[in-house]
Amino acid sequence: VSEESKSSFFRQSGWMMIATFVTGVLMWAVHPLSKFIAPAEYGLMGTMLRFIVLMTIPAAAIQITVARHTSAAITSDEKKRLAAEARTILKLGTIVWMLGGGWVAIRQDWVIATWQVANPAIIWATYASGLALLWWAVFIGILQGRQNFLWFGWAQMISGIGRVGVAWLVVIALKMQATGIMSAAFFGIAVSALTAGWQVRDIFSEERVKFSIAPWVKEFVPLALAGTTVQIFMSVDQMVVNSRFPEGKIGAYTAAVTLANALVTFTIPIALVMFPKIVRSDRLSTKSNILPMTLLTTLAVGAFGAICLTVMAPLAIKLGFNARFGPIAPLVPWFAWCILPLALNNVFISHFIARGQFKVTSALVLVALGYLFTLINTVKPVVLPENMVDPIEVTAFLMPHFQSVVKTLGLFNLILLAAASIVYYATRNNESSLAGTSESPDSSSPVGSASGGAPIAFEPPDASLLIPPAASP
Repeated sequence: VSEESKSSFFRQSGWMMIATFVTGVLMWAVHPLSKFIAPAEYGLMGTMLRFIVLMTIPAAAIQITVARHTSAAITSDEKKRLAAEARTILKLGTIVWMLGGGWVAIRQDWVIATWQVANPAIIWATYASGLALLWWAVFIGILQGRQNFLWFGWAQMISGIGRVGVAWLVVIALKMQATGIMSAAFFGIAVSALTAGWQVRDIFSEERVKFSIAPWVKEFVPLALAGTTVQIFMSVDQMVVNSRFPEGKIGAYTAAVTLANALVTFTIPIALVMFPKIVRSDRLSTKSNILPMTLLTTLAVGAFGAICLTVMAPLAIKLGFNARFGPIAPLVPWFAWCILPLALNNVFISHFIARGQFKVTSALVLVALGYLFTLINTVKPVVLPENMVDPIEVTAFLMPHFQSVVKTLGLFNLILLAAASIVYYATRNNESSLAGTSESPDSSSPVGSASGGAPIAFEPPDASLLIPPAASP
């Protein structure tokens, strides 16, 4: 890699790491609002945010696919096909979203009863975020493929600024509860999508040509499955707990989830820096020890974070959340150490994606589905004793049940880490699907494809294409 390429990589990845950190801080700044809303509303907010996180799974896959195709669009015809791709995804995605909205409308009573929702408006605010994420993914994917990292980072941060600003306004000034916060989440994502869309508006001036969706879907599916694994481990416990535990009594658990997930979130930029180096190494058929280095760095940073959460859990709960959530502090160390392996799993999954090993990432989804199946079948409905209303007593009563959920998370994280490690050592000497690929795109693909069937450009996509859309809780 030339010195110029090294300089460009560190400058671009450094900016994206800063943008990711600032966005994370802005997302966290919503949670102190727990001091101004009812515990039941805060727990519901946490559940709705998990739904948004799940919606980022297809959005992230769309973003990655579009970014690769944008990078590979060199000729005039390829740029026309890229524009056709963007139009098709936006059109078909919007139609699917509208059909899903019809189902939600028909089954609204069931949704309200299942998730213990008092105000149906929060369901629609959350669902509207899905459409905003779709458009965000397409526009940000084009920005990514064009290497326009300046506006990529700003689009991320604008989402956070919009969300936290509107959330504090509607809660403090208008006395709104979880519905207001979720409306703010939709606003932040929508403004970010408009910002990114304005930067790539020229793509839609290209001449209209036909576009076949089938080859695109063939690439999209494994990328969506790859994103599913980490998102399931970071999301489904909150939804299961919300549906099985006493209504209005899981706000403290939401606080613990947020702190634990932050540990994984702030190790993601390390894997993001690794990603393009692996792509470049495989493209040039050179050997690299970047994966072991990334794993060790991630482990060191993650372990340091887990130690900090272990020692400072009471203070973190007090400063970042509501004081009435204090009794949950003993659960935070459990959560931190049980979720730490997920940070390492994210590194492995990023490595497999970079090498085009989509069959591997698809297989790892089975572990995540096993985790989901186990939670659904082992977490039973919990009923509080009569007349138990004191928050400390309630948390003490629920703590063994919370710990059971967290231990299940830790067990399956270790199973996933073992599986990923075994697969890595079994395939580490295999030739990557990127190796030996011609610099010229294959005109038979939607926008040019590599030997492994995944459209790419000779310049590897920047690591930040793996950053989830701005919907982190």
